Amino acid sequence: MTSPVFHSSAPVVGVGRLDLARLSGGISDPLCHWQRFSLPVAWLREASAKVRLTHRGVVVKDVSTWVDTHAFLGCIESAIEAAMSAATHYRITPDSDLVAQVDVEVTDRPVVRAPEEDSRILSSPAYRGLNGAPSSAAWHADLVLMDEAWNEASPAGRQEILGRLTPFCPEPRRIEWHEGMWSTKHCGAGWKLHEDSEVILEELKEKTAAHRSAQEQSSTQSVEE
Repeated sequence: MTSPVFHSSAPVVGVGRLDLARLSGGISDPLCHWQRFSLPVAWLREASAKVRLTHRGVVVKDVSTWVDTHAFLGCIESAIEAAMSAATHYRITPDSDLVAQVDVEVTDRPVVRAPEEDSRILSSPAYRGLNGAPSSAAWHADLVLMDEAWNEASPAGRQEILGRLTPFCPEPRRIEWHEGMWSTKHCGAGWKLHEDSEVILEELKEKTAAHRSAQEQSSTQSVEE
């Protein structure tokens, strides 16, 4: 089943071609063999911001989750607005044991480009996710284990080989997680992030910009060669 197309302006922080393999059938089938394929993958750096209520450090309610729409880390502003609204609703003050806070997660999501779906109306590039694709039941290719050892192994031996191979994971991988980037405990009822969070935010932007620049330079060199 083909994954649906989506458009995203998220920064591309890496590209590469993965050598993968999937099984042609069940491991007890003597004719079962590995089918190798190559997958051109891009990694999108995405952020999400969760609004939570905590009581003395324990999460008591997940209020909402916000994602980037136009700019990397833009979700934080929307989440702070929602957290301030929650604080007003529950009458939370900086001295309350109940705290409204914003937690931020940054992930790199593997996707494939779908240039045939690029739209003139939507300026952001088109991609397809890897969930539900053949690659979601694949392993990173290992020529030794997948050829010599596999062909001679019994079903039990093949199961043991599968345990030694590295499955390909189509899910986003967490890069960073920061609790309390904004909270009523440290920021009161204002928009401004506290100093530590400002530093974290700037470092995230700088690291992502560096990864993006390195990827773009690599792509330019590949085209020139």
